Amino acid sequence: MKNRLLIISSFVVLYLTLLLLLWIVNYNKTEKPYGYNEFHKVVSLSPSVTRMIFDLEEKERLIGITSNSIDEKCDIEIIGSYVSFDIEKILNLKPDIVITTEDELIVNKANILRYLGINVLVLPSGKDFDSIEQNYITLGSLFNKKDLAIKKISLYREMLHLIKKTQQQGKVAFLVSGNPIIVAGGRSYISKILKDAGAINVFENSDRLYPLITLEALLTKKADAVIVMLNFDANYLRNTLKDFKSVSFIYKNNIFVSDDKNLPYYTPRDYVESVKQISELIKNIKK
Repeated sequence: MKNRLLIISSFVVLYLTLLLLLWIVNYNKTEKPYGYNEFHKVVSLSPSVTRMIFDLEEKERLIGITSNSIDEKCDIEIIGSYVSFDIEKILNLKPDIVITTEDELIVNKANILRYLGINVLVLPSGKDFDSIEQNYITLGSLFNKKDLAIKKISLYREMLHLIKKTQQQGKVAFLVSGNPIIVAGGRSYISKILKDAGAINVFENSDRLYPLITLEALLTKKADAVIVMLNFDANYLRNTLKDFKSVSFIYKNNIFVSDDKNLPYYTPRDYVESVKQISELIKNIKK
């Protein structure tokens, strides 16, 4: 009887030991919770995420980024562009985490990495300064820099408050592309920048982020000014509309070029810089 109990006890101990080992193995395979501070090897699939990580003084964690993410030169591996990335390169880098946002065209492809066992964090879309702020703080928390993130956000909000316009200074159409004509709709991130800069977006009522429109649709809006991101688009508009002498923004030469240095990026710093730049441009509107 005693031997039987001993055998049963041994089996119970062995069973519990196996359960414990199984739990440990599964725990190690499970994605680490966001906020876990051991993400030393980070791949960013978003230029905006990359720029925020640099701003949080954590660039040493980055082992892979997309092209054209930052202005300064660095030795970080380029794993693709904002529209496509090299899965094999990412797997070879063995990152602790891959980060992107819902704004990126490759967000659906990024989900493939999850099936391959890669830890993936997808940040919400940057719709306005508030949502960008939340993403910034999330990244700060991820790398034990929440205090720095909050401190910098406070500084950026103060800067925004100083340059933000409460009175509208003109009706503006913002062209993301001049040919074909793609404009910033009312739900877009750029439309929020226009509003904070003191401009009225003539396509504010569009229910699309960046609608494709006709030249006639642009002209019927009777904008005081048109803003484009590239000189090429500005020249195209001037040449195409040179005979339209009754169009206000043509005969008053109210076509302005904002560069693509800050506007395409969903970060607190870039948002503030974009508002500053657009507010300076619309000061030059001739009425």
